[in-house]
Amino acid sequence: MALHAEADHLRFVSLEITGRCQLSCEHCYASSGPRGDDGTMTTADWLGVIKQMADLGVERAQLIGGEPTVHRDFPLLLNALLDSRMEVEVYSNMYRLGPAHWNPL
Repeated sequence: MALHAEADHLRFVSLEITGRCQLSCEHCYASSGPRGDDGTMTTADWLGVIKQMADLGVERAQLIGGEPTVHRDFPLLLNALLDSRMEVEVYSNMYRLGPAHWNPL
């Protein structure tokens, strides 16, 4: 998780929610792949972080990985960020995105 503060106000947070990915690219910056995992944070942990971000007034969030869309609770985490009125960017390889990923609400 990367935190960027500007003028005593936290504006942007990048959340690396998984190390899993469908691909095994040699050039991957995160060394992710099919054998990666979702790490030690539970969904409840991530939701707690998102609440803290909202309480701090974070305006923008980025979901990264691996491939964030393969996280077991990706839709839940995405909607929690959107419900907190944050602008959200998903850093995806777009390998297997379906209609549910384009309109999660």
